[in-house]
Amino acid sequence: MNIPLPPDQEEWLKAQVARGRFSSLEDAVASAVAGLRAQDAIDDAWAKPLIDEALAALDRGEGTPWRKGGALERIKARRSGS
Repeated sequence: MNIPLPPDQEEWLKAQVARGRFSSLEDAVASAVAGLRAQDAIDDAWAKPLIDEALAALDRGEGTPWRKGGALERIKARRSGS
């Protein structure tokens, strides 16, 4: 995979490799992606109970769901992993 980066980001990554923080540019990018994935897991973890509570309330007929095909369907799809 070849992913072009803005020059300042590429130079920063090269400097991190030169300092020994990472063994290669590939390792630096892999670390960045792992960090983003971990942040997503943290974001999802705190929000999950709130989302589950809101969806249960809508299932009970409480509240007003958004239009079909809108945010509610996207949230449900994301929660179910599809």
